[in-house]
Amino acid sequence: MDGAEQGALGDAAADRREMRQRLAEWLAEFAHASEAKQVEVLIQRGVAATDAVALRPRLAALQSELI
Repeated sequence: MDGAEQGALGDAAADRREMRQRLAEWLAEFAHASEAKQVEVLIQRGVAATDAVALRPRLAALQSELI
């Protein structure tokens, strides 16, 4: 593996770490929001209202599972 390939792999790893960190922060914020705010956030992101209500508990619990 040459230097360029190693650099690209390092960049990809850094991108994954950053993405994972941002997701962890978002999930923590989501987990601590009220149920109404959680549903509102999901709807703002394009989830149908009925689906948002059904998915909210699972998504709220996901943060604790990732820690």
